[in-house]
Amino acid sequence: MQTLREHGLSKFSHFVGKTRPQHASLEVGKGEVQVWRDTKAVFTAKLQDLHQVWDAVSWKICQQRDNPAGADAEHASAGNPADPGLHVALTFEPAKAPAAPALNLSRPRVAVLLSRASIPMWRWPTPSPRPVLKPATST
Repeated sequence: MQTLREHGLSKFSHFVGKTRPQHASLEVGKGEVQVWRDTKAVFTAKLQDLHQVWDAVSWKICQQRDNPAGADAEHASAGNPADPGLHVALTFEPAKAPAAPALNLSRPRVAVLLSRASIPMWRWPTPSPRPVLKPATST
C-alpha cells in the first residue's frame, strides 16, 4: 500500500482480503482467503479449494496429453498445505560468490561443418567453372 501511496494511487486502492498465517493465535481463517466489506465476510474459501479450481484446466489438458494417472496425482496434491512444493537450497552465499567465475571472453576454436543435406537445395552454392587445362605444346 505504501508504494501505491507514493505514486498517488492509494485513493483508488483498498484492502479487500488476506490470509491468516499458520502461526497466528486465532484459528479462524487459517488456510482460507477472506474478503471483507463493512466488517462482514462477503467471501470465504479454502486455499486448497481455490488452488484446485485454478489447476483444473491444466489438469484436464495433462490428462489428455500426458499420463492420466500422473496428471491425477499432481492435481490431487495441488494446494495441499502439507506439500511444500519445489524449493531451491543454494550451496553458496550469493553475496560472496564471484559474479562470473568462468567468464572467458576469447573466441572458442570451433569449426562448423555442414553437409548439403542440411542446406536447402535453393541455397546450394553454384559450382564455379573449372579451368580447362590444355596440354602444353612444344614449339
